[in-house]
Amino acid sequence: MVPAYVRQGLFSWNLNNDSIIEQMHKPMLLSYGEQDRIALASMGKHIAGLARHGTLSTYPNVGHAAVWESPERFNRELTDFRHSV
Repeated sequence: MVPAYVRQGLFSWNLNNDSIIEQMHKPMLLSYGEQDRIALASMGKHIAGLARHGTLSTYPNVGHAAVWESPERFNRELTDFRHSV
């Protein structure tokens, strides 16, 4: 785990990459756990709104590690996404 003082320092950053995301042309799959306290599901919705070729997938009752907390669904969606591009 990252020490608390490091996480606190990360929160002091003021980054805005919206214009970069808007310019992306590659397909992307955005997988977010609705219970994630690190990468909030609201950020996934924000990024999906900016990404022209983005697909948002939210996982109820899942935190930061959808790949471990819901591996069957995660692997199925990732495989489907890979075949679609």
